Amino acid sequence: MSGGSHNYIHEHAGSLAELAARPDTLADVATRLQELGLRQAASDTLELVRDLARWQTWTEQRAGRLAPVWRALDRHDSGDTDADAVRTAGHAYATSARRALEEAAAGGAA
Repeated sequence: MSGGSHNYIHEHAGSLAELAARPDTLADVATRLQELGLRQAASDTLELVRDLARWQTWTEQRAGRLAPVWRALDRHDSGDTDADAVRTAGHAYATSARRALEEAAAGGAA
C-alpha cells in the first residue's frame, strides 16, 4: 500500500495554515488512530482540530476589530489622513477590546 491515504497530512505538520485548511483529514486521521487503539494520539489529534477552529474564530474576530485601525494607518501612511485619525481608531479599538474582555469574563458574547 502506498502512502498518501490521508492526503499526506504529515507533510503539513509544520504549517498552521496548512493544518487549519484540513480539519476533515485530521478528523479522519483521529478516527483511524482510534481504530488502531492509539487513544492518546487520536484524542490529541481531535484536540488539535478543536484548537485550530477556536484559533480561526478568535483570529477572525480580532482581525475584524483591528481592521479599522489598520485602515486608518494605511490612509495616514498614504497621506490621506492625519495621525489623529489613527489615534482615534486605536482608542476605539482599545475600548472595544476592553469591552469584549469584560463581556467574556462575565460570560456574555464577545
